[in-house]
Amino acid sequence: MSLPEPTLVSGEVYKIISVATGGILTVTYLDGAPVHAVPDKDQLEQKWRAEHKGGDKWTLKSIADHLDKEVFLTYPASFEEGSPVEVAANAVEWDITQWETRGGAEYRIWVPGGTELLIDLKDYRIGPVHLRKNYNTTAQYWLFQKVVSNN
Repeated sequence: MSLPEPTLVSGEVYKIISVATGGILTVTYLDGAPVHAVPDKDQLEQKWRAEHKGGDKWTLKSIADHLDKEVFLTYPASFEEGSPVEVAANAVEWDITQWETRGGAEYRIWVPGGTELLIDLKDYRIGPVHLRKNYNTTAQYWLFQKVVSNN
């Protein structure tokens, strides 16, 4: 089965939605704070600008004003399975790959470099997200919903 055309467009703003729970990736105002998947409140803290860097590589920047700093979806410099997904002022690249489930609408968000770690909402609940090995569960699948208005 061939995948439909990718829906991610560089420069566009998205809500990143857990397939497992419907929770939206949400940031706090603290550098290095963990990212949570929580119910949709249509807040700026739940909206991300996707920037294509080539191939499957992307950065994800929060569009909220974080004490006059830009913050990006990131992972710790020393990471392993179970490390929290965080926000920080430094942009890191993610491998974002379209998947064949549900007609190709889902994506998986990987740490690049063949680490086999990806963003996972452990135990299918609302709460913090972590890096986990590929267990091929719905907790590791995400939808990118384009935001019509950035505020």
